[in-house]
Amino acid sequence: MPARGMYGEEFARGSIRAEAAGNRIAGDFYFAFGGNLGDKKALQELHGWRRYWKCTSLCHKCRAVKASAKADLSLNYSIFGDEAAWWATVVSHEQCVAEFDSPFVGEVEGYHIDLDLEDTLHNIYKGHARNAVGSCFGEMLLDGLLFPAGNLEEAMGNLDGDLRLWSRIASVRHTRHRLSVRALGWGKLDRKTMERVFPEMNSWWKAWEMQVLVPFAAHVALERGSADDHGKLRAVCLWGLAEWQHVIHCSGRRLDDDQRRRSKIAAAAYLLAYQKLAADAREAGRYMWHVLPKHHYFAHLARRTWSTGWNPRYESVFMMEDHGGRLARIHRGTHGETELRRLPERYLVGLAARWHQLAVALGARE
Repeated sequence: MPARGMYGEEFARGSIRAEAAGNRIAGDFYFAFGGNLGDKKALQELHGWRRYWKCTSLCHKCRAVKASAKADLSLNYSIFGDEAAWWATVVSHEQCVAEFDSPFVGEVEGYHIDLDLEDTLHNIYKGHARNAVGSCFGEMLLDGLLFPAGNLEEAMGNLDGDLRLWSRIASVRHTRHRLSVRALGWGKLDRKTMERVFPEMNSWWKAWEMQVLVPFAAHVALERGSADDHGKLRAVCLWGLAEWQHVIHCSGRRLDDDQRRRSKIAAAAYLLAYQKLAADAREAGRYMWHVLPKHHYFAHLARRTWSTGWNPRYESVFMMEDHGGRLARIHRGTHGETELRRLPERYLVGLAARWHQLAVALGARE
């Protein structure tokens, strides 16, 4: 227990904090390192990775590379099957830490690269899921599969109405934002421009909204666009991501054998179908199904999930992002000259009020 308070003040004589000041209050218990939780940018800045998404060699866990004139194309990161050559180049913990300058190496007892936890919020829902859903809706829109209406904006408006109806039937919270052509990242409505820009759900879509859009997109792809082989492949791709999401969100901290099997099948379906769709789009000269480095990172995460049963649902920063938003709202009502003092004070007052509400509610329930 600290000898003084937050602002250097002495504790009131006779108080519990005054009696505990300077003493160990947890007995034989200590803080222990449990893992690093954050997005890839935060982890890269923390560890100083020399191989990350901006580099040709984009992964610190293996030797996968981006396509370039000098790169070994057999190690292309956009190949996801078991035959991908980069799977054979996965490095050990010792090899990995030897290649980056991190304050954790040799300083934090218990550190391991597997304890740099994967953030599903930024890496999936604010990452490659936006591309998968955007390409699904964009491709079906341009191919006239969504609605017979000739007006593209009208077609997206009708799709948004279907989203609201589907959300009510599925008993899920409907999205705050609405589907539109702009929602796909297409600022201009002329078809020529849209055919030269990769569709991607706009950045204003929250991660929880993407959790709703993924299964809805799978539903739309199956019901309206699966008449031919390409449509079936698109439906399989979105089903794979939706099924993987469903499995991890309906499981505990450790997946059982059946859940691990289902997660493996779903992740393989999503990645292999996406790989084929991207290849077909390149061959046809279409700007669809853009493969990101985050797809490669998801391949590592998916394999770790089904091989160890470790559920990545508990590695997201949803609660931290929500907490940051609450602090920001408190900050906006605080004067700039006193914010460093008033912000924690107001937060503690609000926290005490919330605990009091919980105590009253529990007392009334008893």
